[in-house]
Amino acid sequence: MRVAVATFDLAMLRTGWAVGTLDDDTFKPGWGSFLPTMGTDKESDTMSRFRALLGSLHQRYNLSHLIYEHIFIDHSPNRHEYNGPEAQFMMAGILHEFGGTHGIHVSKVPVATWRALIYGTCKTPPEHRVSKKATSDFWKDKAIQWARERNYSPISFHDEAEALAMLHWGLSLLDASFAARTGPIFRRAELQQMNKEFRGE
Repeated sequence: MRVAVATFDLAMLRTGWAVGTLDDDTFKPGWGSFLPTMGTDKESDTMSRFRALLGSLHQRYNLSHLIYEHIFIDHSPNRHEYNGPEAQFMMAGILHEFGGTHGIHVSKVPVATWRALIYGTCKTPPEHRVSKKATSDFWKDKAIQWARERNYSPISFHDEAEALAMLHWGLSLLDASFAARTGPIFRRAELQQMNKEFRGE
């Protein structure tokens, strides 16, 4: 079966997406950002455009899998906010409807699960646990650094980088050879060799 995966970092204000196939040894993913229609009562227009995005990706890549990050709802006091999760759940619904209509497998992945495989850890360093913002900024910077190390350019937002990371996670689970070529251990060895060549060793 041909494997073509699209991944989504769903968010109210900007959703990152990435898409890739295993057609050949040269992995060349695509990625971008989806922005909502701003203004009151614009949900229907936003969801219509989101479904159109899925349609264009499916037409181009003949998708086999859709993956999105598990939606987190913050229940801590004074932080619960409805609008963000509402938009995410709406888009998740579109993903499931589109997948069901076109025979595409749809799944969600907890953020800690894909981070553990892609970064080698899902634990925030102690110095970045001082606040929610510090923790969030650490992982945003981590995603962008990871993407740039793989020459994914241009990366405009962390949402795109995280969608690319999820794409690697999904393809690694679906194809063992992809995991061997792109996993953290291989990448560390690859970077060490590049550094040696740069130094002329």
